[in-house]
Amino acid sequence: RRYEAARGWVDRARSALHPELRAIASDTYSRAHAPLVHAQQLSEVEELIEYRVLQEGLAARRAPARPLDGPSHAVRAAAASDPLAAAASSSSSARAVLGADDAARADERCEAIRLRWRDRLRNCSSELRAWQPLIELRAMALAPLQQMEAWIKFGSLCRKSGRLELCRTSLSKLLPPGAPIGSLPVYPQA
Repeated sequence: RRYEAARGWVDRARSALHPELRAIASDTYSRAHAPLVHAQQLSEVEELIEYRVLQEGLAARRAPARPLDGPSHAVRAAAASDPLAAAASSSSSARAVLGADDAARADERCEAIRLRWRDRLRNCSSELRAWQPLIELRAMALAPLQQMEAWIKFGSLCRKSGRLELCRTSLSKLLPPGAPIGSLPVYPQA
């Protein structure tokens, strides 16, 4: 994965956003809203990267190590001093095997990120244009069934906005694997 490159792009985007945030610091809420939303989205991308790296570290712990796939000497040295921090800070170190304590901490951090994401959605305005980027970003880390409440709410927002096909597609993600989308009923809008 190219997590380091992604982190670099987030840093560049944040650097480009800083002057705009400074300029609107004393402006009205309506003018400041869009740049603040962009800053929040950058934070969520960083959380997504951290979540994915931690999940890969946990998966590597569960999978048997193969000699040719082992981490480099530098990764092993970093993992020896603080395996969890090493896994969260480097894309190549996601393959570093975490110890039991580090795996528990990684699980806790992942759970904290999931709870933070859920709370943000609950506090987000009930507008499709606000929810769609958040749902799409989180879909890179969580299966729809792991965030069923959010997908159902998103489907409801799509329906209320008249985006019936998007509603149907969104809700179809919650169907069991292999179930045809045709199993979702289609009703004409009244």
